[in-house]
Amino acid sequence: MDTTPEHIAQNFIKTIKKRLLISLVVIILGFLYLIYNVGQPGSVSIITVIFAFFLAAATIVFNLLAAEMDREKLYHVLFEEKDADKAREVFQYVIANFPSALRQSFISTDFYYATALSMLLTGSNNHDIQNYLEGVMGGRLHDNGRFKLLYLAHLSALTHDKQFVDAITPLGKVNGLNKQIIDYVDAVNAALNHNDKALQNAVSLIEEMNVYPLITDFAQTLKA
Repeated sequence: MDTTPEHIAQNFIKTIKKRLLISLVVIILGFLYLIYNVGQPGSVSIITVIFAFFLAAATIVFNLLAAEMDREKLYHVLFEEKDADKAREVFQYVIANFPSALRQSFISTDFYYATALSMLLTGSNNHDIQNYLEGVMGGRLHDNGRFKLLYLAHLSALTHDKQFVDAITPLGKVNGLNKQIIDYVDAVNAALNHNDKALQNAVSLIEEMNVYPLITDFAQTLKA
C-alpha cells in the first residue's frame, strides 16, 4: 500500500469526490423514482418535492459527516504518527489541489490549523504561517476551532510569549475531541504563570485522556 504523502492526499480528495458523485446519482434516481411512483405518475407534486428535499438534505449531512471522519484519518499522521514533515506535505497538497468550489464545505478551520501546526513543527515562523493561512483561508482566517486553540497555545509554549494564548477565544462546547486541547491551553497558561500545581493537574488530565499522543508529548515537555 502506497503511504507517500501525495498518495494519501490524493486518496482523500478522490474519496470525497467519488462519494459526492455517488450521492448526486442517488439524488437524481430518487427524484425520478418519486416522480414516477408517488402521487400522479409523471408529474411533480408537493409530496415529490418534499421527499426530494429531505433526500438531498440527508445526503448532504452524510457527506459532511463522512468527510469529517476522512479528515480525522489524515490527522492521524500528525497527532499519532507524530510525523510533522509528512503531515505538512499531506495537508498542503490537499489544500492546494482540492476543488475550490468544495473547499468551504469540506476543508474545515481545524484542517487549516492542523496544517499551521505542522508548519510550526517543521520550522516555519508564525509570520510566514499567518501569511500562508491568509492566502488559503481568506475571510475564514478568524474562524475559531480546536486546532486553532492548539496552534496558539503551542506557539506560546515555544516562544514563552503569553500574547498568543491570551488571544484564544474559548470554544462553545467541550467534547471528547477538544477536551485534551482545552487542558493543554490550561497547562500552557499554568506554565507561563509558573503555577506548578495547576500545571501538574492539567498535564495529568491530558495524560489520562491521551486522545492525541502528540498533545500528551507537548504537555509533558512543559514539565521538563
